[in-house]
Parts: sequence; C-alpha cells; structure tokens
Amino acid sequence: MPHGQVERVGRILNVSKPSDRIWLCQALVNIVKYLTWAVTQAPRLTERVILYQPIERPNATRITLTGNAAVKEISNSDAFYSRFGNSFEAIKAAHVHAQSCGALVHHSSVEEVRVRKRGYDQPSTNKLRVRMTRLGYPQTSVSLTSEQDTKMAIKACLTACAHMHAAMPLPICHCDVRLANVLWDPQPFLADLELAHFSPWQVPLDFSLQDWDEGTLDEKRQYTPESDVYQIGVMLLKFLEVSAASRAFADKLKSKSISAADAAEDTFFL
Repeated sequence: MPHGQVERVGRILNVSKPSDRIWLCQALVNIVKYLTWAVTQAPRLTERVILYQPIERPNATRITLTGNAAVKEISNSDAFYSRFGNSFEAIKAAHVHAQSCGALVHHSSVEEVRVRKRGYDQPSTNKLRVRMTRLGYPQTSVSLTSEQDTKMAIKACLTACAHMHAAMPLPICHCDVRLANVLWDPQPFLADLELAHFSPWQVPLDFSLQDWDEGTLDEKRQYTPESDVYQIGVMLLKFLEVSAASRAFADKLKSKSISAADAAEDTFFL
C-alpha cells in the first residue's frame, strides 16, 4: 500500500442486514453519549457580550467591546469626580502604573474628551474614555469558584494592590476591590480603576461604596492601603465553602496588621 493511504478504517456495513443496522444504531448512540459528555467538560460561559453594542453601567458609564479592546466611557466626568471624590489625575496615574503589573488591567489610552451638547443653551462637558487592551470575563457566581481559584483571585488582588500602593510620589488605592472587579483571561486580574484615589483619601461622612463596612476606613474616616487589604479579606469571606485556613487568612487581612505585599507572600498560598 502506498505511503499515506488508508486501506481500511473498519468493518463494511450492509444496512440490509439486521445485525449491521443494530451495530450502526449502537455506534450512533455512543457518539451522542460522547458529545453529551464533551459538552459538560467545556468551560462554563458566564456571560455573552455582543461586539460594538454599548453596555450601560451605573454612574453614567458605558462599555463597548471592539474585539481586541474594551472602551469604557463615563459621560460628564466632572460630575463623576465630584460624586466619588477622585480626579482624572488619580485615575490616569492608576492606569499608567498598572501597565507594569501582570495582576492589573492594561490600557492603550486614558483621556478626557470635550463633548458639546446639542443646542446653544447646553454647556459642554468632559467625558472620560479608557481603552483597555487586556480583556477577561467575570466570575459572576461564587458557587462556580473552587478553593484553588479563590486563592488565585485573592493573590492576584493582593499583588495588584501591593503594586499600586508602591506608586510614587503617592500611594494609589483601588478603593473598589470586590468579586465583580476580578476578571479572568484565564488568569485572574484586578480591573475597574476608575475609583482609584491617591492615599490617604478623606471620605465624607455620608459616603460609602458597595461591600464597605464599619471596618473599611480608619478612625479618621480615611481610606488607606490597609483599607484595600481589609476589603480583600471581606471579599474572601464571600466565597462559598471557605475553609478554616481561608477564614483565618481573611481575619488576618481584616486586622489591618499586614501589608498587601507581605500578604501576597503568605504561607496561605503554598
């Protein structure tokens, strides 16, 4: 037989024979069983997003996926800064500093665009636009996260915050560390830097963010690098079936006695 040719791949069926028809049916059943099993082994797709269709988010935020990037736009960014007490300078500094960290989102541009509204009586406003080049998917349910994945996510957040806390001349705090802001590509990384602040941030009396509690701020109502570490401890306790070791580590993070850099190297991750 010439090289590269197949002489025979299996038995030759004669569908006129009952035995061959039975064999064919059994083969088809086995194929269906295999395909059914293969589907259960495929990674779970937690969220489908249509390209080039804007996704409306809270706080006048819009996200558009373009295939190789995600463009986040915050209309009337001046009102956004006023509400959350930060600035374009802090947000840009956070994104620029994040470029050199594998546990943080990356970008190709961070800019403010002047937008003129229709009508002569409507004042123009600024729009914050961030083009993110590192894309990932959110883990929308803690029930889908294994203990190993939980550790990976916590270590990524600690590594990301340690990098931001080491920024010069002022440390940068993420301020919104929670499960929804951890993306996977497939490795976990921390995203959503638009609430970043230079540290310390003096938080107004009537202000709070999602997942903050009475231990987030210090006694002067300041958000500090220790607050980021505290919030990572809060996030860790939200995962289901947390082990005793994880609970003990979460308590250590919430004690504000350990830095993000030291926590990322803790024996908990061994």
